[in-house]
Amino acid sequence: MYMLAKNRTKFLTFSLGMMLTSFIFTLSPLVTQWYRLGINYLTLMVAWAPLWMTIGAFTSARISDILGRKKSYYFNLAFLAVGDLIFAVFRNVNATFAGLAFLIIGAGGEYSSIMSSTHEVFESSSRGTAMLLELNFINVGGAVAALSLLILGDRPVSVQRESISIIMTLMLIAVLASRPSVKESRVWKAVKERGSTMSGPSIRFRLAVITITSLAEVVGFNLMVSALGPYFFPRYTSLLIFLGNATEAFVGISAIFLDRFSRRIVLALAAIGGTAVFTFIYLTSALWVHNIISLLIPFIVYNGFISILYMTVNTLNGELWPTGLRATYTALVSSITIGALVPLELLLPRLGFTIYMDVAMGTWTCGSVAALSWLKWGTETGKGMDVLEASGEKLNAT
Repeated sequence: MYMLAKNRTKFLTFSLGMMLTSFIFTLSPLVTQWYRLGINYLTLMVAWAPLWMTIGAFTSARISDILGRKKSYYFNLAFLAVGDLIFAVFRNVNATFAGLAFLIIGAGGEYSSIMSSTHEVFESSSRGTAMLLELNFINVGGAVAALSLLILGDRPVSVQRESISIIMTLMLIAVLASRPSVKESRVWKAVKERGSTMSGPSIRFRLAVITITSLAEVVGFNLMVSALGPYFFPRYTSLLIFLGNATEAFVGISAIFLDRFSRRIVLALAAIGGTAVFTFIYLTSALWVHNIISLLIPFIVYNGFISILYMTVNTLNGELWPTGLRATYTALVSSITIGALVPLELLLPRLGFTIYMDVAMGTWTCGSVAALSWLKWGTETGKGMDVLEASGEKLNAT
């Protein structure tokens, strides 16, 4: 923790960026409560965030790898500022879609940039803990968004919108004020100048493992936390989103200690635990579908495992790749997994609750197999290891 205090400005700006990213991502399902939407508009609104998130993440990543980490920050913040202005000023549903699109592109870029930059701009002894803790601010941002609308639930929509806009603007100002202090990555500059070579598991194996494991977490969280309310329990939308994010934020405090343990073992345990709890939820769905309150206790336990898996798999995602393509591969994984939500969230509500749960069960099963594969054949990346050593990368001689 001393090393984090020493780098508090970097940690603060990246944590705020993650918090703002989640706040924005969570708005799409939440603002469905502001309008009377038919099934087409409803499914599009829920799928709106993953659609634009993938575009923002991949575009920012290419800027980051080609032009430098700092250049990607400017791209992200410009889209966030434009989107914030549109969202705050205009009121109709189409303008809300447009404002959210700009905001989510910027948020996707922030997510991608921070995930790749953190490993390179923090010292080896603190980069793992910094990344884990920054990722927990994703949970905090989602909880703040949901809690805001829970508190404002009886107020007019105009008041809710203004309040959300003010909170979002204050976070954006804080990020804008603190981000210029983050210098360009020395690791990125060194690899650009000297080049590097890779060793260890193949890129294909790394990509398969991290994508499948991440898909289990992304689908497991979004189908059960973000989309379950809007699609099947609209009265409980804000409650489910708040409870899921708040639980994950609380459990995420464990990030202070997680880097002391094997990343491979933590990944496997979190995936298996999440699969086990979801299996119980899946098998008892005929009971709680008629009384959502009976789901809440297993729902809380479920989100605890998701929190550990989310932080671990996304920290691992930024560690595995060669520096010259770190942001691109990190964003590729995010784009595939978050992008998969678009067809799922557009189609699954039309196919019924049973198939909705079947898909979630299938992704959890595949995720556990992938995590166990990394436990057996993968390499260790945690315990304060240098980022180049973690990725198996070695700088070429000058």
